[in-house]
Amino acid sequence: GGDRRMVTDRRPPTWQIYDTSLGATGVPRNQASASYDICREASGLVVGDAGAGELALVSCFRDGTLYIIDATGRRPTDAIVTVDQRHRVVYFNAAAEALFGRTHEQAVGAAFEDFIPEGVTSLVQSGAVGGVCQSHGRGGQGQAMPLELSLSEMRMDGDTLFTVIIRDISERLAREAEIARLNRLYGALSHVNQALVRGGTRDELFQAVCDALVEKGGFGLASVAWHDPQTRR
Repeated sequence: GGDRRMVTDRRPPTWQIYDTSLGATGVPRNQASASYDICREASGLVVGDAGAGELALVSCFRDGTLYIIDATGRRPTDAIVTVDQRHRVVYFNAAAEALFGRTHEQAVGAAFEDFIPEGVTSLVQSGAVGGVCQSHGRGGQGQAMPLELSLSEMRMDGDTLFTVIIRDISERLAREAEIARLNRLYGALSHVNQALVRGGTRDELFQAVCDALVEKGGFGLASVAWHDPQTRR
């Protein structure tokens, strides 16, 4: 649909994407923009939006292979995991291998909960189908990872498939936390400056500074020490 036409060809077994947008003369280009080798006995075919663009799912009844192709022609940078109705992994792309520390061969057949403990059922109930939600995954060394997930549900060859687009948001959350920390410090500094302008006694000023650091800066404790030149304390 749109400006692309997708065709499967059995001789040779390929999945082809043609650019059908109008050229300068107003005539459709009909030029092949991408081609992928697939199984010689591919059966079912589904094209759907799984949150990262159009994804084509081509099943193979000869060896049970499930091919997932990004129909936009881009190489997916997010992890993509597809599970069957028993929530067993049937597809695990290269980005998922890097994220979870397992190869495709090691992941296929494993329970989805091995990677996302929350599980597919819980994700569906939380509104992840057709939307975006946050959860936690388990890395190759067992470490917890904050993740952003988008889930799609598709019917194929009488089976229900769930495709999950997964993005590691560890760096993004760390940046957001640092920005929040700096904002708290700037807020505390602003209140300290206001205390200096208002004046008052020395003890009142010190108390105002401590209050600003704790209440606005997020510090657990703040104190001001006064050096005594005689006792050197």
